[in-house]
Amino acid sequence: MQANPIISTKQLHGFEQLLAGVDIDALDMTPYAKRYLQHIILHKKYYLRIYARLLELVLKTPPAAANPVGGLAATNTKNISLIDYGAGNGILGLLAKHCGFKKVYCNELSADFLHAAKQLAAAMKISLDGFIEGDIEQVKEYFTANTLNVIVSTDVLEHIYSLEHFFATIKEINPAMITVMSTACNPANYFKTREFKMLQVKDELYGGGPGDNTLFGETAMEPFINTRKKIIADFGASQLSPEQVNELAIATRGFRKDDIEKAVGKFISDKIMPVLITHPTNTCDPMTGSWSERLLEFEEYKRIYSHAGFEVKFYDGFYNEYESSFKCKLLFAVNKMIPLTGHRLSPFVILVGKQR
Repeated sequence: MQANPIISTKQLHGFEQLLAGVDIDALDMTPYAKRYLQHIILHKKYYLRIYARLLELVLKTPPAAANPVGGLAATNTKNISLIDYGAGNGILGLLAKHCGFKKVYCNELSADFLHAAKQLAAAMKISLDGFIEGDIEQVKEYFTANTLNVIVSTDVLEHIYSLEHFFATIKEINPAMITVMSTACNPANYFKTREFKMLQVKDELYGGGPGDNTLFGETAMEPFINTRKKIIADFGASQLSPEQVNELAIATRGFRKDDIEKAVGKFISDKIMPVLITHPTNTCDPMTGSWSERLLEFEEYKRIYSHAGFEVKFYDGFYNEYESSFKCKLLFAVNKMIPLTGHRLSPFVILVGKQR
């Protein structure tokens, strides 16, 4: 990866020092939030360079020339009002504020993680401009027209239940919005897609628990298909046979509870079975709608962005070459090859959207 020409090495080093100086044990956070923060701090050089890359792309993306109202002005951080969407511990947003972005907000669906972000900001003595609990609807309620012009996120895009609704709402907040969002669900990377398909099958058929990996969460998760069967059986009660419950549970893979109940209601009234999604393994938590690392092709992303009035460009990510190990030395060489492979070696991709 080339040196970042906008977010300077000095800025990154200064932030890295602040982060390294945080006493995690003294922070008022849930065990899961602390564990997540410890993981990021352990690999801080890598994560901070990912975050810096996103901020660099923000500053390199001018608004659509046809309608600059509410957009950015060249590469001036003082004109930017930015939200770290699905921020977790808020480190991306904190880095943006440290680097001089005018207004920076932190958003999280989880109250525990939003509280953790507040605690970390206080410990690092960085003042953010607001903390918003909820999803894109709550973000929309928070801001008046065109007062927000950038949305950034890491590892959030692949979990959003309805990207169509998400980008339509962004257009309502500000049609000149610039979005810079990274996802590890790179459809061109065979090894990544194979890994995520295996994870999706596990979530769908077997469930999981905190022992699965460091960042799993604090509570066990039932297989999604079992959760859908319970939702369907409770909703249909005596109107459905066990065979019909099972058939509906299979057909509603990738449906959230409210959409499952709508589909079951239609089946009861009209005997019309819902149409199963075409992807062989994509699945979501029926209670929250959070997808299990949803895999979408680049063309599908283009269609979703375009439908909401945005265009999208795809940028390669890079591997962790920033730690002292033989593996990192090998990854340094791999990073040099990524631009030559048409996304196929990239461990993640960054989607940059702006008004058409």
